[in-house]
Amino acid sequence: MTTREEIRDVESKVNALHRRIHETFATREKSKAHWERWEAACHDYHAYKNPSEQLGQPSILRDIRTGLGRWRDDALVFLEVDPWFFRSGYLKEKIVRAL
Repeated sequence: MTTREEIRDVESKVNALHRRIHETFATREKSKAHWERWEAACHDYHAYKNPSEQLGQPSILRDIRTGLGRWRDDALVFLEVDPWFFRSGYLKEKIVRAL
C-alpha cells in the first residue's frame, strides 16, 4: 500500500524537478552550457517515473471503481494527503470520479 510518506516524497521530487526546469529556462539563452543544463532538467523531469501516475491508468481506475485489490485504499490515501505537484489536480479529478 502507498504510504503518506511515499506520496509526500513523490510530491517533493516532482516539485524539485519541475522547479529546476523553470530555473534553468530563465537562463538557457546565456550560453551553450546554460542551454544544456535546461535540456538536462527537462530530460530528468520526463525520465522520472512518478509512481502516483499509475492511479490514473484506466485499468487501475476500473479497479478503484469496483473496489478490487488495494487500489481503492491507495486512492483514498492519495486524496487524504492532497499532494500538490504538476498535474496532480487532473489525477485527483480522475480518482474522485472513479470513487
